[in-house]
Amino acid sequence: MKKGKKTIICAMACLTILLLGLITFCLNSMFPKAPPISCPNPLNSWDKEKNIFSIHLSHNGGEPVPVKNDEIGLVTQRIPDAEPTRRWSVNEVPVVADYYTIEIVATSRTYLYHIYREETQVFLEDPYDGVYTVDERLLELVESYFE
Repeated sequence: MKKGKKTIICAMACLTILLLGLITFCLNSMFPKAPPISCPNPLNSWDKEKNIFSIHLSHNGGEPVPVKNDEIGLVTQRIPDAEPTRRWSVNEVPVVADYYTIEIVATSRTYLYHIYREETQVFLEDPYDGVYTVDERLLELVESYFE
């Protein structure tokens, strides 16, 4: 009798592990992470197609403020480190009460991001492409322009 119970317990454990793996696979397929974020390189970079001409910041869609030339690198160095999430970006602007916009004008195109805090996390949203978590220091730098 003991051998039969062990076999049943082992079979149930294997079935549970298989079922959890299947559920994880299905959820990852249905709700994929955002693609890697696209961001231009700072001034004087080797990639002339993505050289930055200017960066402007705004608060809740207000009047844009230019980023000082010596701080452009501070803004752009943290964006490529953004971690993709499974959240979707389905609007032009985030659905939060307080957000900032980072507009980067580069050689080939203009990049637009929204940055905001929700509870203890800081998110960077690339409209219609994805939502990413970023270092809080980026938000602090952006907020410093509006103090």
